[in-house]
Amino acid sequence: MTGFVRVAAVLGVGALFVASYMTWLAATAISDNVLDRDYYIGAARDARVYERVYDQRVFAEQLRDSTQEITGGIEVETDDVVSVVSEIAPPEYLQVQVERAISRMVDFANGETDDLDLSLDFGEPMGRIRPVVVEYVRDRLEKLPQREARTDREFVRYLQQSLADLQAGRLPQQILTYRVQPADAQEAVDSVFIGGAELSPPERQELLDALTDGRTDDAFVLATDVLIDPVYEAAIARLKDNIGGNGEVLDPVARQAGEESKTIEEYVAEVRDTRDTLLRIKDYGLVLAPVVMVVAAALLVLAFFPAMRSGLLVSGAIATLSSLLVLAGCALAWVFIPGSVSALIDRQGGDGAQAFSPILADLGENLADGLIHGWIIRALVVLAIAVVIMVASRFTPAGYED
Repeated sequence: MTGFVRVAAVLGVGALFVASYMTWLAATAISDNVLDRDYYIGAARDARVYERVYDQRVFAEQLRDSTQEITGGIEVETDDVVSVVSEIAPPEYLQVQVERAISRMVDFANGETDDLDLSLDFGEPMGRIRPVVVEYVRDRLEKLPQREARTDREFVRYLQQSLADLQAGRLPQQILTYRVQPADAQEAVDSVFIGGAELSPPERQELLDALTDGRTDDAFVLATDVLIDPVYEAAIARLKDNIGGNGEVLDPVARQAGEESKTIEEYVAEVRDTRDTLLRIKDYGLVLAPVVMVVAAALLVLAFFPAMRSGLLVSGAIATLSSLLVLAGCALAWVFIPGSVSALIDRQGGDGAQAFSPILADLGENLADGLIHGWIIRALVVLAIAVVIMVASRFTPAGYED
């Protein structure tokens, strides 16, 4: 074989070896990471996503308006937003819902099912909204400063205005105390509840007792329990409209299909086609790529026949160089990925994504670490084989040389 042909063969077969090597790495990454539920679940847990999601001050400020939608318009202080929302939807509940969705997503991606179900069930948190909001309002009322009203007229007017504000979501700045005369208590209750809220006989009597005993704060709490029901029901109705479907299960697939003006079946069919293509690539990469790598290495040796020592040395050198390039790429990725994730979030994400930038950066770093760790191990295995081939070439009998 002439020198020119030999060089051309080395370049061509070497390129085939490198391409097969990269394909094999990609296929193993898909098989061992992308299609493994523990890969995603472990990365999220290691980044403490669920515990940290409520710890972001920026997130609390941005969530304030949404929280007031959930609470029916009741004003929630920024410092209280996290505690209120975390009581309604605890981190542990979010973790269970997200990990279940991840498991279903991976089952779909693996081809174990053709149903793409990423739904999140919010039925349980919605059942917590009313007791959490009532308890929050009670705590706020108990901490308000108090002063005594000068006249019963001032007191009744204060009650009317304060409870009307409460129905609009505004809490009073102070509590006026006043001992209402028993003869006037009935009229006071009737004049206060002009918004259509109905009192049961026990509730009415309890409210009358609180007013005549001068326990205005208790009267406020009792009135709040009654007045907050229509506010709460309206909030739940709006929340269910926003969720869609049956009002308790959030279905990202249905939402995405709607945004693309497709039926759910059409959208899932497209995703299924993409999945099937990736699975075929993965299967071919796992089976054929290693075979092509071995064949390419053998062709490199044959290109130098009968100079077998040179052939072994060249094939080992190409495998070594390819592995070293992979290891260098992994090292660079480890250095630059954290900053790159943060920059991408700042550039592409909205305010909501930027609020979670530290969490997303750590999550992205953990996901990248999983891929990189796998690539490093595989590159070291190929490197070890390449070194063995190169060392073996030194012991090839001289008789096999030209």
